[in-house]
Amino acid sequence: MTDEDKSLFLSEMLGVQPLKQGKHIQTHDPSQDKKKQNQALRQLRRKQKQTEIEHVQCRLLERDESINPVSAHQSLLFSQKGVRIQDINALKKGEFPLQAELDLHGETLDEAESKLLEFMKECLFHKLRYIRIIHGKGYHSDQDHPLLKNMVNRRLRLSSWVLAFSSAPQKDGGAGAVNVLLKKQG
Repeated sequence: MTDEDKSLFLSEMLGVQPLKQGKHIQTHDPSQDKKKQNQALRQLRRKQKQTEIEHVQCRLLERDESINPVSAHQSLLFSQKGVRIQDINALKKGEFPLQAELDLHGETLDEAESKLLEFMKECLFHKLRYIRIIHGKGYHSDQDHPLLKNMVNRRLRLSSWVLAFSSAPQKDGGAGAVNVLLKKQG
């Protein structure tokens, strides 16, 4: 170091006091950085999923009116373009590895809708593809048609995450439940 550099350094350091060292010396822990990064990524992914859900909910409200109500014993069947007939038949027959199930019996319409959207979000987050939703046949409904069944029918048809769904086979709930095939999550 030159004399000029030393002089400049000393002039800058005038009045600086050394830090008092305690008994514990704090060291940098790289594993904590990794944990914090992973936690931040998980939070970011959750926020992105929530934003996607809110966007889909807005779209659902706009297109909701175009779907006709279904009766208690009417079977449901829906698929987007490009879904293989083998996959649709597997849904109809219940021949798929069931990964999650949601039972909406006894819920109010608002509670059921909220639980359905939360359930779908969790299934997507955990990359589940084959699920069942039990909505019942609506025998105790005050309306002309089953409210929960129709809400589930509308929400699934309008969801961009649903590739196909079908009423379950009789042994799994028949017209009171639907088997659902979700899009594969990257």
